[in-house]
Amino acid sequence: MKISELCPNESILGISREGKTSWSPMDIVKTKQGRMTRLTTDSSETLLAPNCEIFTVEGIKQVSAVSLGELVETANIPTEILEMLDKKVFQSIQVDDYEIKLDEKTAYVIGAQIRSRRFPFKVVFDQIDPEKAPLLARLCSDIRKTSGIGGKIFYVKGGRRIRFDSWILAEVCGEMWKTNKVSAKIRESPAGVMHAFVVGMLDMILQKNSAETPPTFFSTASHDSELRRFILNVLRIYGVIPPRMSCVTQQDGSTSFRSSINTSDLEKLGLRFIRAMKIPPALQETKAISYSAVKNILHYRGTLCSLSTSESHWSPIVDLTPLHRHTFQL
Repeated sequence: MKISELCPNESILGISREGKTSWSPMDIVKTKQGRMTRLTTDSSETLLAPNCEIFTVEGIKQVSAVSLGELVETANIPTEILEMLDKKVFQSIQVDDYEIKLDEKTAYVIGAQIRSRRFPFKVVFDQIDPEKAPLLARLCSDIRKTSGIGGKIFYVKGGRRIRFDSWILAEVCGEMWKTNKVSAKIRESPAGVMHAFVVGMLDMILQKNSAETPPTFFSTASHDSELRRFILNVLRIYGVIPPRMSCVTQQDGSTSFRSSINTSDLEKLGLRFIRAMKIPPALQETKAISYSAVKNILHYRGTLCSLSTSESHWSPIVDLTPLHRHTFQL
């Protein structure tokens, strides 16, 4: 959840001065305009005000004093979090007189829409790997049968495009991907739904470079901060930590972040298209550590949301980084 979406007295997870995770009720949320600093590391991304303090290997520092290459601590999410999220109820999406249950299969197809064009009466998956297309077509067919969405599916064997003529599913996908932000419906769903949504995205955007270790990675635009942080957080819930993140500048001047994932973690996540990528299982993997190097620092102005709690010497876990004292996040 975003800090701006939290309610007073809601319990949030944090870390004590002794480094132990604990829960504390939130008191208030305040908003104001101010300067923001975005720290992107090997395996995390955090939005903070420059006067916030953060754990580094050299001790607690103000964000304004953190430099490129410095190591900051990443939080270990307790195992009971996954159990708690699994107990949440499924969300429903109302489209006119139709109520669509946001289950794992539907979440997967919505996630797979990450780089597709939006249409009002159909869902189109473009630029699909021909080896992945048959499985995606079967998943769309399963959703049509089980959810009552209806519609027709057009798929050319060996092609790179699937068209699903269903105005209901098109409405759902459009709502879920409005303004290219991750919908609250997804973020408030059970862990399995968030997992399926992320797997759907990764199945579409995961790439391979055999010259790198690990060879698999996904790229997100620099400005897609919310989407990238959501992916990283869901991966972390399932014990998957990208061992390396690099900042890449394209020929047109745009910047993107490349997040690497180990092959064994892809199997753990249950990605459907690993075989199509033909990744040798014996490839060396990169070990993820509890400290990550700062790869990119960006300063800009934005809306700051601050929260406070009744606990002393306690700070909430924001994104993947434990913070000390007052905490700010977009």
